[in-house]
Amino acid sequence: MRFVFDAIVATLFWSFVTFSAVEVYDFFRSGAVKSVERGLSSTTHFTERLIF
Repeated sequence: MRFVFDAIVATLFWSFVTFSAVEVYDFFRSGAVKSVERGLSSTTHFTERLIF
């Protein structure tokens, strides 16, 4: 009985860890993409003003 309980707890734990890792990765990836877009946006505006 103890083995079954431990197996269920371990499965729930690793499911939560896996789901959380994916969410954390997506959070930081989207933040990095927004940061790069912000940087490129200012560079693009600067370049456009130089050209036109």
